[in-house]
Amino acid sequence: FIMTERRQAANPLFEVALEPYQLDTLTGLPNRGWLMETISLLTEQQPGNFSLLFVDVDGLKTINDNKGHDAGDELIRSTGLTILKSLRTNDQLSSVTRLGGDEFVAVLPGLNTNEGLEVVRNRIRNNLTRNNIRASMGGKVHEIGENISELLGSADALMYQDKQARKESMIRQLPTRKRAAFKVAEILKAYVNLDGSR
Repeated sequence: FIMTERRQAANPLFEVALEPYQLDTLTGLPNRGWLMETISLLTEQQPGNFSLLFVDVDGLKTINDNKGHDAGDELIRSTGLTILKSLRTNDQLSSVTRLGGDEFVAVLPGLNTNEGLEVVRNRIRNNLTRNNIRASMGGKVHEIGENISELLGSADALMYQDKQARKESMIRQLPTRKRAAFKVAEILKAYVNLDGSR
């Protein structure tokens, strides 16, 4: 269980996460159920005064295929721990949950500006990079009157925009032949996905 006892004891929100059914079994982090309950509490108690940051690990399938699922599991655990350690220790309400698969969500109570959110995102990205972990991110400050579905949808969409931008940047850096081959592979993959029989 990777959260420290000090952080759990200091933060009343974590007491919900101590229930086994609200813990992710792989990482020991709070799971989707805890996240939804926490966001619900925050929208009622701190409307417009918190943010969410979605983090999606890049390349997990490649790791699983080439190195095995044990290596993929270790990548997931390492990612969750790195994100958690990136949150300021004196901000006791901040935490990270594993949404599922290779997706995490940092919950940031008291953070209500895009500038502040960008600082946290850069800190997390830098720490992930130091650990050779590539990830896409998208953050959203909660707006008064915004419901949970809208908030989650907006943060998720921003994360996928970042993922697409990172992919396009990677392609632009490839030599011409490899760039063309990559684009052909992407087209073929999209074609196959349209009809699983092909």
